[in-house]
Amino acid sequence: MVTTPEVDFEGDVTIVVKNADGGITDNSVKLNYTVPIPKDPSGLKVSVVDDRYIKLYDYVSDTANYFEIYVYIGIKTNAELMSNNYRDFKYLGITNIEPYKITTLPGLENMSSAERVVFVVKAVNKFGSSGYSNVAALTYQDTKNIDELGPDDLDG
Repeated sequence: MVTTPEVDFEGDVTIVVKNADGGITDNSVKLNYTVPIPKDPSGLKVSVVDDRYIKLYDYVSDTANYFEIYVYIGIKTNAELMSNNYRDFKYLGITNIEPYKITTLPGLENMSSAERVVFVVKAVNKFGSSGYSNVAALTYQDTKNIDELGPDDLDG
């Protein structure tokens, strides 16, 4: 059995094995160490519930401790949003609950008929964050009957 010190960085690590008799390996073992950051979440879906809530659901990433939620309201296509490295998205909040109810969304009341609300999430654990999930969107038609979101979600 070989024990190694804790590695807290990514990159090449060289291991030299020292035997019980004091001998050491002639050729050190080189490993490329990576930390287990979460996989990009997949399966993200969005829907309007009772014209009172926006529900994000079906997003999964095996090793996530929580998810960061990002939103964009505007006329850009999915391809335009992704080609811009998701820079148009604004941070909305975090959750460790799935499904997630959105009870506050600044700008929703000012949407025009050509716009849509677009969501992505990122999975996060103690080692870092994943890339973005798939895109999930609502059109103006989906949201036009929402007078007011809320009240605040206390249990997911």
